[in-house]
Amino acid sequence: MKRLAVWQRCCCFLVAFLLGVTSPAIASNFIEMDGNAIDNADQDWQTFHNGNDDGSAAFSGIVADPAPLSIFTGGGSKDINDIPDWKYRDGSVPDKNDLTNGYAAGKLIDGDLILHFGADRYANNGDAIIGFWFFQDQVGLGERGAFIGEHQEGDIFVVMEFPQGNTSAPYVQVMQWVNSGGDISSNLLELFSTGDPKDAGYIGALCGGSNDDVACAITNDMSEASPWPYLSKTGATDFPPESFFEGFLNVSAALELAGQSSATPCFSSFMVETRSSRSETAQLKDFVLGRFPLCGIEVSKTCDVTRLATVNDDTDRTYVVDFEGLVTNSGAGTFPAGETLTVVDDAGTPDDTSDDVTLTQTLLTAFAPGETLPFSGSFFSNENPPTNTVDASLTFGAATVSADPYSIQCQSLPLTPGLWVDKDCASGLVAESGQVVLEVDYDIAVCNTGEVPLSVELDDPTANYMNTVLLDAGTLCETDADCGEGVVCRGVGMGEGDTVVKGVCDATGDILGSDVCFDVSGDYQPSTVPSGDRYQSSNTVTATGSNSEILDEDIEASASDQCNLCPGG
Repeated sequence: MKRLAVWQRCCCFLVAFLLGVTSPAIASNFIEMDGNAIDNADQDWQTFHNGNDDGSAAFSGIVADPAPLSIFTGGGSKDINDIPDWKYRDGSVPDKNDLTNGYAAGKLIDGDLILHFGADRYANNGDAIIGFWFFQDQVGLGERGAFIGEHQEGDIFVVMEFPQGNTSAPYVQVMQWVNSGGDISSNLLELFSTGDPKDAGYIGALCGGSNDDVACAITNDMSEASPWPYLSKTGATDFPPESFFEGFLNVSAALELAGQSSATPCFSSFMVETRSSRSETAQLKDFVLGRFPLCGIEVSKTCDVTRLATVNDDTDRTYVVDFEGLVTNSGAGTFPAGETLTVVDDAGTPDDTSDDVTLTQTLLTAFAPGETLPFSGSFFSNENPPTNTVDASLTFGAATVSADPYSIQCQSLPLTPGLWVDKDCASGLVAESGQVVLEVDYDIAVCNTGEVPLSVELDDPTANYMNTVLLDAGTLCETDADCGEGVVCRGVGMGEGDTVVKGVCDATGDILGSDVCFDVSGDYQPSTVPSGDRYQSSNTVTATGSNSEILDEDIEASASDQCNLCPGG
């Protein structure tokens, strides 16, 4: 075996020298490719099986396939055909083709998509020809022997052959599913091949040789321990020789060698299969099918309670919450343009979707690893501040990748109440029922100058006036420039003429409603004779504002005016 590896390295160097080929930069493996599953100098499949990896790689898990579950059947079950043409059933296959477990792992290393994959089989009495499919679609098993899912442009297919014999050498071929224009078949395009070991151009497929920067394969040449439950045909719980197989593929390097600049695919499921031969038209035997969550997204957000609003025809007051966030491609694959990103913000009561804010976005360009997509929106809430949760999902083909929900307590809106009241009065003599009597005319204005809607009670004992009005939040102003865009500064006329004493920002649209100020006028006849040499009538009004949902105590404002029957001073 060592002499073979040396020959492979020399042969590969010679071919590269003669053809002037420049190999892609080597990306590090993250699983030992040493023909066993046990952790030695570095992490191996044992690390992932025990859950001790750092979580940066996608891992299918060790997917078991005990006999007689799930084998291929029917003449259409061939790799040159699309997945809907495949059929399955429960049954038996030759012992050497009977898979017992399958597994795959993927990771982005220095910008390259690295795949590790492996399988173990029931018996070692014959050549091993194993294929590994990496699907972008979520491929699964349907009813009545039908498969679910379809091939997508860019699916990756790797074939490994391990012939038995003292002088035999492995063979690796990497292909890509294309909608048309393939060279292996109309739908299969070769990206890379180590060549036939019998040919002079063979560059070596055994891991540990010269071609580890693109693809390689290896099997165990002696009995090796299994980290997971395993039972061979002979009853051994360790892997007999040539019963454990593993392979490596730098997808980015293979695409580069094939002259492709397309983004690395975004896989979601994988399949291990055994075949009757290396031929692309070979009849398929056993298979192991599982999820392969290579692609992933994360979502985060911030949110702020920004203002108060009225809904339901200005009868219900609530808070407006603005939010913005980012969806990050946290996986190793690229989502192609044209796919749909959906962000759902739980704006109100948990488990109540009626008021959720749903944002959808079609990807205009490819969404590569590490890139972010922004989103923003707003919603109503009865809380200040609310705790808010956002979910995100992204489709590619018929598959969907979802982010873990992200929850955050929004920034609260600081609310300062304010109330302004003014009063003006004038005294005069009027004729009534043949008598001349004193009459006092008054004008009262009250405005909500704070940030809290108020129920305002106006009380003027002298005028025997009491009433309650609802005032939305407002802000004192002198001109429209003191208010926001589209909001006017409404002046309140006091005294004689149209003299503007005060104004308040009055938003008449959907944001705050229209009633931020209230004006009332009236007259009364004093029950007592005014005092002083000017016959002064003192007139005072008190305004009390309350909001039990927001304020712990009421606020109060008052204003007085003295009305002289006789002018002068």
